[in-house]
Amino acid sequence: MAEESNTIGILDRLLAFMDQPWKAVVIIFLVIIGGAGYILYLERAEIAQAILSHNVKPRLKIEEFIETVPQLLRDIGAYGALLVEINLTDNISIVRAGFDRDGSGWVPLAGPHAAITEQIDQTLLVKFLRNEPVCADISVNSKNFEVAAAARKYGLTYACIVQVPPIIGVMVGGLFVAWTERPDTVTEEQAKIRMTQAALKYAIW
Repeated sequence: MAEESNTIGILDRLLAFMDQPWKAVVIIFLVIIGGAGYILYLERAEIAQAILSHNVKPRLKIEEFIETVPQLLRDIGAYGALLVEINLTDNISIVRAGFDRDGSGWVPLAGPHAAITEQIDQTLLVKFLRNEPVCADISVNSKNFEVAAAARKYGLTYACIVQVPPIIGVMVGGLFVAWTERPDTVTEEQAKIRMTQAALKYAIW
């Protein structure tokens, strides 16, 4: 009985409040908002699942690489850079774009290649898969004959690579940068930072 009286009291107050048309509109608007909020509350689990299950397939952002990499090379004093697509499941890597610091196209190794070979230094491979920028000597003494041949042709001696994007579990490629002479320690560390920053922009995920 008390609940019924309370309900009647609330209705009386609402009717008394709605003595003008605009007040009725306000009440209707509040009812709609309240109802929508209640529905969102009831369906919160399904809504969260729908948002979380909407994944964008990671892919390389080649246009961004083309536009910005010449300046990156000039800033870090490197000779050239490659944006490489890497598919570890099929063990395939493909150079998707490459430029030297003058902005000229540069693709020393065309076509698909094995992403992981027996010649790769396992310590460096582990670091790369852990999402660490990796640098190494790529002179004629390199164990990988294809890399050594490219290095000899262009006079390269040192290179670094970082995942693109530099996020574990999302990687779709790598940013490879090479120098004709090994940079000093400070320059190398600065280059790693700049490469990692650039690698964040060279993929969509």
